[in-house]
Amino acid sequence: VLQDLIKKLEDKQVEIIDALNDISEEFDNANRKFFNENIDALPEDQIKENLKDL
Repeated sequence: VLQDLIKKLEDKQVEIIDALNDISEEFDNANRKFFNENIDALPEDQIKENLKDL
């Protein structure tokens, strides 16, 4: 019984990690899209500052 519970917890842990990875990827894509759409509106100094953090 305990082994079954441990297995279920491990399976849930994998699901949670996969979901967090998906969220992280979506967030990165949204950030990239926003940056690409707004890069022309930024002053050159600000662009350089933003790029150095990537």
